[in-house]
Amino acid sequence: MIVVFTTWFDTNAKALAAIPQVRTEASPKLPPTDQNHIVLVSKSIAIFKGQQVLGSNGQNLGSTYSIDPDSYTLQSINHHLYYVGPLMYNNIFANLNSRTTPGFVVVDAEDPQPVSVLHTETSASLAYLPGALLNQDLLRHVYLSGYTYGKLVDPTLELDDTFHPYWTISLMQPSRGYIGDVLSEVLIVNAHTGEIKKYQPQNVPVWVDRVMPAQTVTDYLTWWGLYHAAPWFNPSGMGQQSPVGDPELLYNNVDQPVWLIPMTSSSTNDQSSTGIFLFDTHKNEAHFYPLSGVGIGSNVQSTFQSTSKNIRNYNVASLQLYQIYGTPTWIAIYVQSSGNGGFQSVGVVDARNLNGSNVQYEPTLPQALQDYQQWLTQQGNGGNTPSGGTTRSVLGTVLRISSVQQGNNTIYYIQIKGQNTIFTANLSLSAKLPLVQPGDIIKGDYTAGGTIVNFKTFDDLTINLGGTPTPTASPTGTPGTSPTPTPKH
Repeated sequence: MIVVFTTWFDTNAKALAAIPQVRTEASPKLPPTDQNHIVLVSKSIAIFKGQQVLGSNGQNLGSTYSIDPDSYTLQSINHHLYYVGPLMYNNIFANLNSRTTPGFVVVDAEDPQPVSVLHTETSASLAYLPGALLNQDLLRHVYLSGYTYGKLVDPTLELDDTFHPYWTISLMQPSRGYIGDVLSEVLIVNAHTGEIKKYQPQNVPVWVDRVMPAQTVTDYLTWWGLYHAAPWFNPSGMGQQSPVGDPELLYNNVDQPVWLIPMTSSSTNDQSSTGIFLFDTHKNEAHFYPLSGVGIGSNVQSTFQSTSKNIRNYNVASLQLYQIYGTPTWIAIYVQSSGNGGFQSVGVVDARNLNGSNVQYEPTLPQALQDYQQWLTQQGNGGNTPSGGTTRSVLGTVLRISSVQQGNNTIYYIQIKGQNTIFTANLSLSAKLPLVQPGDIIKGDYTAGGTIVNFKTFDDLTINLGGTPTPTASPTGTPGTSPTPTPKH
């Protein structure tokens, strides 16, 4: 009866849809992404690297402790992204033998090259863990400490900026019968001492990345998609939307993550978005961007997998949606096909133009982004022209110029006197580019940022084209005429 009277019928459905505080943005453009903090290590790679490091200190920790693959969490520590995985007991006897586990593993999420770090210093040990025995169990410890008036969900290990471990727990209370959970308080448990501090969601310390559980966000947007623009009884599905997959933790700003969730129509055959949600990770606040036409689902995976540049047939380990150069962009991480493998390459593609031939595939992210910027410029339309950052103009003398072939494109690298960046230009910008020589005066517009920037417009002022050709004087002195040939006898 409680379920019927709190969730059935149109009035209750509208009440569920109204729980998330949704703000529809006027602009379809997502906030720009900081390209210096893009995730280049997939969770599968982090798990593999974390397992490797367990035996690195010569103590054979892997015989007693392990790291649950689901426990790895992406987070920002000191303005850098890492995965953190806590050491758990292998079995009940290991738990009985030790009151604490040695610590946790930290894996760099922005750079696949550094070796993972195993933290086993005294302050890193974990005295309270999910699933441990008796009062050592984290949720039991919190419950017996007086927090009995709500649901204790989503225990997450987060490190402060000094790499000290804490568990964050969301205390939820249902708003409609048994469902419609809303975030009431945030509990931060010192993983080493067990000390508990509670905060209002808006007052949590700045180093805490998220307190809105991903499952709660999924529930909210499922209700919103089903009922905010459609009635409860709706067999046709008209007007309904649904989230695509699980929420993705997105760091457009390294210190302010959001949950990113694409929305699509209720049809299972739809392979494009109706809009994109960015849901605040600290409070019940969602921004809906009417960004339609973004490729989603299995279509994205198959696009990256099918590119002809992936000649070694590497697997696609992860996909992230970013806003780069003013364009919604999918970035993929390629790994070795056998086993867990390791990072091999990165792929970048316009989310609205999913085609294997459009994938920019390179060994490093800077190379792939540079190719992508050139590709966007080559498209020659306002929707795909890079527009992120500040547009500036330059007028100067060419010191050096050289061309390289990138796929089917000819790219010119130009050094300008007095400038501390290298400029690149696509042949499609100007027919003058092959004629440019050192000493020429050139001008152009570009988007500021980085040591290599791409021209959006280009002109060589030294080369004058157009107008009426100057007539050439003939040997007889009459302009534009030729001498009369002498007849042969």
